[in-house]
Amino acid sequence: MGGIVIKWLVVKPKKPSSSLRKVVLTKLNKNGIKVYGYIPGITYGEKLLRELNSILLNKKGKKDVVNVNYRAIRGVRDLNGILYRTTSRSIYSSKKKIYKKWNNNNILLLSSFRFFLFLKLF
Repeated sequence: MGGIVIKWLVVKPKKPSSSLRKVVLTKLNKNGIKVYGYIPGITYGEKLLRELNSILLNKKGKKDVVNVNYRAIRGVRDLNGILYRTTSRSIYSSKKKIYKKWNNNNILLLSSFRFFLFLKLF
């Protein structure tokens, strides 16, 4: 579900957890209801998401934060993805790393785990 950001805030979770959660108050485009959405990821600043920005929400909230029933999807619309993420890349929409290697015959090998590309340089 898509929505427009109304307010950005930091919320404390329930008792056993102690970290601060980044939450946005959004107004849904479909029916106009105001809901809270959790922003996943460790590298996040207030400057990336402001009022009247458009974000996409998923119906998977945080159980330790009260009234947060939605999760924002990173890398879609105005919410940026996380760079240099190696695990759980699909949640944070980060790209695969490309490694560059040189052979003895001046062949550039661009590899991305399962994908290989050979370039002959003259």
